[in-house]
Amino acid sequence: MKYDILLKGGTVIDAAQELNALRDVAIKNGVIAAIGQNIPDTELMHPGLSFEEVIQKATYNAAKAIRREDQLGNLTNNHGCCCLGTA
Repeated sequence: MKYDILLKGGTVIDAAQELNALRDVAIKNGVIAAIGQNIPDTELMHPGLSFEEVIQKATYNAAKAIRREDQLGNLTNNHGCCCLGTA
């Protein structure tokens, strides 16, 4: 599967899965599509964006995904807290 954005080595916290670890987060169409270790860069649909473009798109899409999940009741009712951060 090809992703729009790939965040490498960020801190992912998911209380429902008792996860607090460094992981890669892949986003496709504004939705978190995968969380894992060492997701290859070759899975990006548009490689080569500048750091600023990646951060801008990642921030927008992560906020959009969280908003969407919150509207469906998934984030607050079923999954605890999901946060993204970089070291």
